[in-house]
Amino acid sequence: MRRYHLFEIHDQPWCPRAVRDAMTDFLAFSLRVGNHYATAVPWLERVLGACGLHQVTDLCSGGAGAWPTLLPALNAGRKLAVTVCLTDKYPNVDALSRAASVYDGLTFSPTSVDALDVPDKFGGVRTIFTAFHHFTPEQARAVLRDAVRQERGICVFEATQRSAIAIIATLVSPLLVLLTTPLMRPFRLSRLVLTYLVPVIPVAVLFDGIVSCLRTYTPQELKTLVDDPDFAHYEWHVGEECAKSPIPMTYLVGYPVSPAA
Repeated sequence: MRRYHLFEIHDQPWCPRAVRDAMTDFLAFSLRVGNHYATAVPWLERVLGACGLHQVTDLCSGGAGAWPTLLPALNAGRKLAVTVCLTDKYPNVDALSRAASVYDGLTFSPTSVDALDVPDKFGGVRTIFTAFHHFTPEQARAVLRDAVRQERGICVFEATQRSAIAIIATLVSPLLVLLTTPLMRPFRLSRLVLTYLVPVIPVAVLFDGIVSCLRTYTPQELKTLVDDPDFAHYEWHVGEECAKSPIPMTYLVGYPVSPAA
C-alpha cells in the first residue's frame, strides 16, 4: 500500500483547541487502556542504558500519550528512576499538567517545542509515540538529524500501520469516542457538546485515524531514513513487534556508539 502524506485535522494551526485537546485526550486514553506500547519498554531500557541516562524528553506528547502506563513499568526495580519531560508543538496544557501532578517522574513544558528543532535545554533520550507519521520524509530525517546533532538517543514508536486491517480497525473509533468520552478527565462541557450534540470530535478522530494509517512508515522506509552518512556513528534498530494488538508496534531506535559525556 502506497504512503500518502495527507493532512490531519489536529495538526492544523486552525484546528480549535477544544477539538485538538479532545482528540489527543482520546488517543492518550486509548493507548493507556490498550497498553499498546508495552513492548516499547525493553527498547527504552536498552537506549537509556547505552546512553547512560535516566532522563527522557518526549516529543509530540499530545495528551501525555502512553507515559502514565509506561513510566511505572520502566521504573520497576530501578534504583535511579527515569524522569520524563512531556513536550508538544501544540501542548495540551490541561492534560499534561494533570499527568504531571498525578504521576511521579513526569514533568511538562507549557511552551511549544518543535521536534525539528529541539532546544538544547531538553536533555536525555528523545521519544516519539504515535506521531512520526506526521512528518514528511524530509521532516522525519530532520527530526533524526536534530537528535544526532545533539548526540541524543532517539526512540520512535508507532501503534498504527499502513494496512487494510489497521484501517478497518480504525472504523470503530467514532463508537469508541462515544463510549469513552464520559470517562475522560478533566470533565469539559465543550467535549460533550462536540461529541454528542455536534459530533465533530468522532468524525475528526475517524478522519485523522485513517490518514494516520496511510501516512505511517514501514520498517523498510524507516531504514531508508537512517541510511545517511551523518548517522553512521549511531547504532540503529528498526522493526515490528506484536503485543496484544493484532497490529504490530513499529519501532526505530538509535543511539551513539560512543555517547557524548
